[in-house]
Amino acid sequence: MAIRSLAFSPDGVLLASGGDDNVARVWSVQTGHEQFVIQVSAPVVALAFSPDGKSLIVSTSNGTLYAVDSATGRSTIVVPG
Repeated sequence: MAIRSLAFSPDGVLLASGGDDNVARVWSVQTGHEQFVIQVSAPVVALAFSPDGKSLIVSTSNGTLYAVDSATGRSTIVVPG
C-alpha cells in the first residue's frame, strides 16, 4: 500500500494517513495507536483537518469528499464522486 497523504491536527495530537487501499486512518501521535479507520470509495489523495481540529476532510481519487468527526470517526459524504 502506498501512502499518498498525511495531515497533523492543528494541536499535533492526531495524525491522519491515507493511500491506495481506500482507507483513511487516524493515529494518536503520543501513543502511535490507531484511533479509527474510515473506509472510503477510492484511493485517498488528500487529507486536511479543519482549523479547530474537530473535523477531517478526506478527498478521494474519484472526487468524493468525506467529512469525518475527529473525536468519533463518524464520516459523512459531503460531495459524492
